[in-house]
Amino acid sequence: MSDEKPTSEHVQYGDGFATITLSRPVDLDGTKVSTIQMREPNMDDQIIIEKMKGGDAERARGIFANLCDLPPSVIGKLPVRDIQRLGAAFAGFTD
Repeated sequence: MSDEKPTSEHVQYGDGFATITLSRPVDLDGTKVSTIQMREPNMDDQIIIEKMKGGDAERARGIFANLCDLPPSVIGKLPVRDIQRLGAAFAGFTD
């Protein structure tokens, strides 16, 4: 059986990471970027998720910020369709 992750139009998997194509570019420190890279979660990330307080959206923002090495404020400004893409990328790591 292959360990290869499924790819989609918006999510491409590499070795321990996923590249997510955004619906439109976002400004990161004065630079427009159209993709975000998410690293594969590990056990420490799972512990962080379990300890997070707040609702589902707040927890998702926190874990996506952590895995994408971005401030939560950047994740919070993404449109919902991009949050869904981040969620799909995350789910691809948990199969």
